[in-house]
Amino acid sequence: NVYNNMFISICEDSRDSLWIGTYGCGLKRFDRKTRQFKTFLSDSADPGSIGNNYVLVIFEDSRKTLLIGTRSGLNRLDRKTEKFSRILAKDRQQNRSGSNPTIFDIFEDSAGKIWLGTSIGLRIFNTSADVYEKHPEPQFSEIRVRIVTEDSEKRLILGTDSGIIILDRQSNTVRKIAAVDGLPDDNIRSIVPDDNNNIWIATNYGLCRLDLTKNRFLNYYRSDGLSGNQFNPRARLKTVEGNIYFGGMNGITYFSPDRIEKNKITPNIEITEFRLMDQVIIPGKDNVLKRTILD
Repeated sequence: NVYNNMFISICEDSRDSLWIGTYGCGLKRFDRKTRQFKTFLSDSADPGSIGNNYVLVIFEDSRKTLLIGTRSGLNRLDRKTEKFSRILAKDRQQNRSGSNPTIFDIFEDSAGKIWLGTSIGLRIFNTSADVYEKHPEPQFSEIRVRIVTEDSEKRLILGTDSGIIILDRQSNTVRKIAAVDGLPDDNIRSIVPDDNNNIWIATNYGLCRLDLTKNRFLNYYRSDGLSGNQFNPRARLKTVEGNIYFGGMNGITYFSPDRIEKNKITPNIEITEFRLMDQVIIPGKDNVLKRTILD
């Protein structure tokens, strides 16, 4: 029944296996050698099972640890025993009350720190204490963080329901950018930095190339060649060649950022038709338009 499942996350690990997160049907592993699937389901009677069957993100860190983000928190898989550890948020570990948040994204930065985008803000995974903690800035605990990534300047970039947030950890400054500033839409679906210090932002309505150095926005829509205006959450890929892929409601949009150029030629304006009350008007002595306006 694997082909009847809705896949919402895919991860290729260092062992050449594919891990697939589904919408309500658990976590699946595809072994390329045996061509077989194995399914891991949540079981309330088994504390070693995955915590939730809605698997939003799968991530293998630099230590080869497999982390799984679900609707009810973070899980870690022991691949020898095939048992899961359910990692608690620090505040819940202290009082053992409430529920763990939805984990939307998992990201390891250039320093090896693991960040979580959650339904209750930005979190830091403390691997030594085996908990995830709040960011010290209170403003990061009041938003849904759906995307976490890092650009070439080591700035942390967050995608939210109300635009993007850029955290410059060297200068300790925070910048918020929304549709009123130039983004095509506030609902951020994916973010991919390219090799030219630009960040590409897929939204619920259009794609943006943002040059943070010059503060320049270039927005693209279906009329510019996109497969559609609406993109899917976390459906993104940057290849080793630098090509970028975004998944959307109408298919995949892919391109090489180096080959995207702005059209600097201003087209000539030509009038090809005249309408009045949505009716084509033909020039004539008995019509409202006495002579042609096309000359």
